[in-house]
Amino acid sequence: MAMDARGTTSTYHLGDVLVAVRRGRWLLLALLAAGLLAGGAVAVASPKVYESRAQVLVRPTGVDSVNVEGGRTKSELNLDTEAQLVRSTEVAALAHDLLASPREPGELSARVTVEVPANTSVLTIGFAGDSAAEARDGAAAFAAAYLAHRENSAREVIEAEIATVDASLETLRGEFSEVSAKLAGAGSRDPQAPVWNSNRDLVQTQIEELAARRAELDNKLSTLAGGRVISEAALPESASSPVVWLDLAGGGTAGLLLGFGAVIARERFSRRVRRAADLPERCGVPLLGELPASVAPKFADVYGAYGPPGKLFGRLRNELAATLLAPAAHADASRPGSGPVLLVVGIDPGPAATVVAANLAAAFARIDRPVAAVAAHASPYLALPDLLGTPSVPGLAEVITGRADLDEVANRAARHPHLTVIGAGSAARASGWPTDTMRQVVGALSQSAELVVVESPPAGGGDDAQRLAAAADAVLLVVESERTRLGAVVDLAEQLRRVNTPLLGAVVLPRLRPPAITPVEVPTVQAGAAGKPASPIALRFDGREPAAAEQPTQVLPVVAAAIPAQHEGDAEKPGPRPRRSSTVDGRSCGRG
Repeated sequence: MAMDARGTTSTYHLGDVLVAVRRGRWLLLALLAAGLLAGGAVAVASPKVYESRAQVLVRPTGVDSVNVEGGRTKSELNLDTEAQLVRSTEVAALAHDLLASPREPGELSARVTVEVPANTSVLTIGFAGDSAAEARDGAAAFAAAYLAHRENSAREVIEAEIATVDASLETLRGEFSEVSAKLAGAGSRDPQAPVWNSNRDLVQTQIEELAARRAELDNKLSTLAGGRVISEAALPESASSPVVWLDLAGGGTAGLLLGFGAVIARERFSRRVRRAADLPERCGVPLLGELPASVAPKFADVYGAYGPPGKLFGRLRNELAATLLAPAAHADASRPGSGPVLLVVGIDPGPAATVVAANLAAAFARIDRPVAAVAAHASPYLALPDLLGTPSVPGLAEVITGRADLDEVANRAARHPHLTVIGAGSAARASGWPTDTMRQVVGALSQSAELVVVESPPAGGGDDAQRLAAAADAVLLVVESERTRLGAVVDLAEQLRRVNTPLLGAVVLPRLRPPAITPVEVPTVQAGAAGKPASPIALRFDGREPAAAEQPTQVLPVVAAAIPAQHEGDAEKPGPRPRRSSTVDGRSCGRG
């Protein structure tokens, strides 16, 4: 008789995330606010940093290395290399001398930033300082130090080459003098004269070439310029750091991410039912339906047939009818020809089970199915007869304790003529009703009803739900999201398994806030002159009157008009109420 589970996927969809965010919005907002506060605190606590920039146009010195393939420009300059040189220790040492700063050169270099605009020969040198003046002076010093280092490096290369040329010239001039002397001492017929003459011409040519190279190097040295500053460092008007909006945005983003993570973790690892899919996924209980959280609770009447809640209970009715009312679905040898008994059980105290039982019974009655709805406990929040428009007392308590017949407490719902309603009554036993007695009551009702819907006491309040389940053909579980614990659902499923009663599935409702309870003064039932209760008493199901020791141990709220006031010694009893059609041990019940 088990029904299929719905929505057994274990993944979180966008809708699940949005619902989780809605439920945990205060946690999300709290972490978002914490992130914003943290970002603001960082902005306030961070020291102010000023930044100034100077732009340097880099020129070839004639001794630069050839640009690598794929460089930023097609000139002989490699600006990527030059950008690294700006932050080198050599340039930092020169800048340190220019600034006369107490900071170490490495610390100064760490404050430098270099940018290379695309397709230009310009370096943008930035310096971060604790004050505007320090930032300006640092940028200017590093720009000057870079240019000086560049010129000094080029000058050293040129001077080294000049020294090499001078040494070569001196050697060649010595050779030239030696060859010239040999030619002067040789005669015209000396066979070596042509050779010496050729050597002298060769040395003369080399001397002329080196002299030209020496003149070129002198010209380079005199016109040496590695570049120039095209944009002087200016005094910054405001601090570049901290950026308040950036710190706030970073803190807010971090808080938002933490909030989303906390909300999802809260939903995923919660011990309560957060999503309807938690039932099949984490409890193994089929999901039969879910009432959206957007639906307002209705405690004065059942839901209409054509709204979203009415459609939900209509679909649930159709599925239960196919499961319970099929010819082979119900076969109870102790009640041949009787209708099945469906026990509606809630986990937590509250009106949730009452709402489901009343609306489900009304849904069956709308399709002209004879249905009986029984309140098996006196709920302090909402009575089943209140939703169906019938009196709450006398009810089941009076029948079981022998104060009234079953036909006297059964009432037809005003707007559902096929629905018979029995309230909990004016009193209940503290230990609940005996299983055999409840089986006789529901058995009598099922003789004239195709389905008996019994509202059970909450499963979390004791073992009454399990004992009533033993007298039922199937159980429908009612779960409140964000309230019902997963462990309680698993425990109830195990209880039902132990009494061999199938659990059809569960209906999930949003957490319901019960209506306000107005305290009612409960009148005490007095005994008559003969020592018998003054209210109408019928024979028990075993044919005898209740003994004094079997009187109710607890008195619950009751409508004053339900039990006539009796005075001590007054043995007058009210006249019999109209009889009904159904029978209990030969007596009729149900309105004709």
